[in-house]
Amino acid sequence: MVYLEKRLVGNKEYCYIVKNVRLQGGRWKKIRKYMGTKKPSKDDLIKFEEKLQTDKIKTKYLTKEQLDLLSKIKYGYKDYLGKLTEHDFIQFEEAAVTSFTYNTSAIEGSTLSLQETGLILGKSITPEGKDLREIYGAVNMKESYSYMKEMRELSEQNIKKLHFLVMKNILTEEVGEYRTVPVRISGSRIQPPFPIDVPEEIKGLLSWYNKNRNLHPFELACLLHIKFEKIHPFRDGNGRVGRLIMNFVLLKAGYPLLDIKVAKKLAYYKTLEAAQVGRKYKGFIDYTILTYLEDAKAMGWT
Repeated sequence: MVYLEKRLVGNKEYCYIVKNVRLQGGRWKKIRKYMGTKKPSKDDLIKFEEKLQTDKIKTKYLTKEQLDLLSKIKYGYKDYLGKLTEHDFIQFEEAAVTSFTYNTSAIEGSTLSLQETGLILGKSITPEGKDLREIYGAVNMKESYSYMKEMRELSEQNIKKLHFLVMKNILTEEVGEYRTVPVRISGSRIQPPFPIDVPEEIKGLLSWYNKNRNLHPFELACLLHIKFEKIHPFRDGNGRVGRLIMNFVLLKAGYPLLDIKVAKKLAYYKTLEAAQVGRKYKGFIDYTILTYLEDAKAMGWT
């Protein structure tokens, strides 16, 4: 945590911004920034901490402007949450989960409206004339989101558990288990690996993830999503699980939820496929940042 340190020299008081950083081997080091007689503002403290974090973070595809924007969003979000009462936070979280559930389900073909999704999740009211699979899909997503928020790590066990929670009462077989049949991604040039190769592909993905934890969280989250969707390890529900684990990375790093909108589904699919086929990762990352920015502006986080 960053804090203010003051030193009295003669009759003058001098200020330093300080952070204790843990080094390899368990030793600690104090990193200071001299501010002179000027008392640092809250923005000074935030910028100092962000610079220390940025110095340790690697990025291949994010521009300086995008890094600055993501920093503003992160700290704007943090400040926003800090001002909420417990009641307001519950309402904020419910609205976020409802929107995410609506969009991520609608991307996969659900006909539930945002209002209907809210009635199901908030008041347990079942809209008339709706397929039970869609009702279960909404309820399942809320439970899956809650589980994802409590996850401590990204593991094979947690990925399978998320799939079980997402697809229970919807799929009749291989719920929470890797597929045993070949699959095709509708309208895509991607050919996912054969079923026999899926376990090793997931192990490889998790190995890649653990080796690249020093990437910027937003970049890491996007690349993880791209690679996971290309493997397509389950019979169904891959998109929903993929968007959950993408948000696991973001939420764990203190960033707000990334809610990909169904209204821009075609751009989502187009940039995702381009990243999978031609390794045009920046196109997908740029697309998701625009989505992030729209929500952040609406919430006043930038």
